[in-house]
Amino acid sequence: FSGKSTLFTALTRAGSHGGRANVAVVPVPDPRLAVLTEMERSKKTVAAQVRFVDVPGGVSSAQGLAKLRETDALAVVVRCFGADRAPADELSHVRGELLLADLAVVESALDKATKRAKGKPEPEVEALGRAKKALDAERPLRDAGLPAEDLDHLRGIAPLTLKPEVLVANLEEGEEVPVELGGAVGVFASIEAETAEMNPAEARALLEEFGVTEPGLEKVIAACYGA
Repeated sequence: FSGKSTLFTALTRAGSHGGRANVAVVPVPDPRLAVLTEMERSKKTVAAQVRFVDVPGGVSSAQGLAKLRETDALAVVVRCFGADRAPADELSHVRGELLLADLAVVESALDKATKRAKGKPEPEVEALGRAKKALDAERPLRDAGLPAEDLDHLRGIAPLTLKPEVLVANLEEGEEVPVELGGAVGVFASIEAETAEMNPAEARALLEEFGVTEPGLEKVIAACYGA
């Protein structure tokens, strides 16, 4: 309901098919490339790329969890349109699901590591114990201040809350990012999906008719690449 599949379509110009993960690669917009190409008289210009994955079911399915753990960063899309919108509550719910998913995998890994250690002090057991303590306190692992040695032990289980997070506010025309989502990238997924195939000038003119003066797709791509 957040519009993540619509956003995926807008970002990648690729259709989103239900029931399975959708994957597409898009170039990172960078106006400096044209300048460098002209300066160097390059025959070919190759932009940096971002691989987007639209995961069906998110953390509520085994397939979704597996796909999310393969990613380098998470783009969390929050619905900011409709009379029943509650973006802060939705964000809290999503982050809670990510924490619970991490807690389950950390507890399992800790149990196995403890059995292997047979009562002896082991760095892996200590690292997983600190991770569990942070998750029990509802702290994402990226904010837990864990030492680098702990992170090395955790990478094998690919915790979701250790990944960088890009927060995306899916807006309706004329609206701005809600105060409670400070730092989020605002995007008008439904409208921008309709203009994705247009040339930039026509797309901008149409968006302005809807009151969208600052398109967000390029910002989302850049934020995900930077993450």
